[in-house]
Amino acid sequence: MRTSLYSLGVIAMMVSGCMSADPADSIGRLSLALSVEKAEIVEAGMEPATNRPLLAWHALTNVSSYEIRVERDGELVISAEVKPGEVLCDSGEHTCTFVADMAPETSIAWVRGRNADSDGEWSDAFRIESAH
Repeated sequence: MRTSLYSLGVIAMMVSGCMSADPADSIGRLSLALSVEKAEIVEAGMEPATNRPLLAWHALTNVSSYEIRVERDGELVISAEVKPGEVLCDSGEHTCTFVADMAPETSIAWVRGRNADSDGEWSDAFRIESAH
């Protein structure tokens, strides 16, 4: 897992009794990393109203998007990056739902969270069973 690193330098300090804003006079740096946790799929199946494949996962913190990957018979059929607002995220259940625009056939799906320069770990593979 990659992490986002943020650095904050303390640039105001006393130099001979006067405040200095020169970065060369900084007294230290504070770095912290915002990692993206592993996604966990909690449901996969067919959406009842449209009979299209549905994938639901626990919402993650520190993400700006989710990457979704769906394969059928070893072939990639969906590779999508969606913003949290583009998928149905239920704040009460803390889950996000994606309904795939594809035929209702048995597939394997993965999801992961992403932020500015970090990719979370892919979820475990989850089988979407067709209703046929």
